[in-house]
Amino acid sequence: FIAKKNVLVEGPADLLLLQHMGAMLEAQGKQGLGDAILVPVGGLDKLATFVALLGSNKLKLIVLHDRAGSPHQKLEDLVRQKLIERKRVLDFSMFIDPPPSEADIEDLLPVDAYVAAFNSAYIKELNGTVLAADDLGPQPRIIERINHWLKSKGITLLKDGGFNHYRVMQAILPALTEASLQQEELLRFEQLFDRVAAAL
Repeated sequence: FIAKKNVLVEGPADLLLLQHMGAMLEAQGKQGLGDAILVPVGGLDKLATFVALLGSNKLKLIVLHDRAGSPHQKLEDLVRQKLIERKRVLDFSMFIDPPPSEADIEDLLPVDAYVAAFNSAYIKELNGTVLAADDLGPQPRIIERINHWLKSKGITLLKDGGFNHYRVMQAILPALTEASLQQEELLRFEQLFDRVAAAL
């Protein structure tokens, strides 16, 4: 569904968290998504294609994406081609202080809460093995840290490795309340929605 104001995100886990946090902040009288529509496009490469297809229309677009090291070449090309303004291309590292070299939307969340949600979501498959935050390695992105832990334990949750991010996101939402989040954690999302609103 394409509206006048669209926030393009990579996947359904992003959509789920942004809707939840936006509603929470709006209930406090703060900036949320407003009338912008979240559009999950299925990955960063598809996201760039989506922008290129819609760039000639009079639609307001924001790209909100994961950051993995260097800037994504296809998105940089779209900015150079003036299909989208630089201020409308945002990544999650921008809302973490200090900004890391890499960041997924999951990195905006408290590590302990995400680890607890992972254990809860996969309690059956883990079969008594429990991930602790202290078990995580030094990688900047929590998803990669959990993937490394799974490999080190010889645990296969998905045929191609890794785990289902949407499943864990579903498990964490009930724990993400105004009372459970620290001010700095809420502030990340406030800044994100403020930046999106300003760019739109």
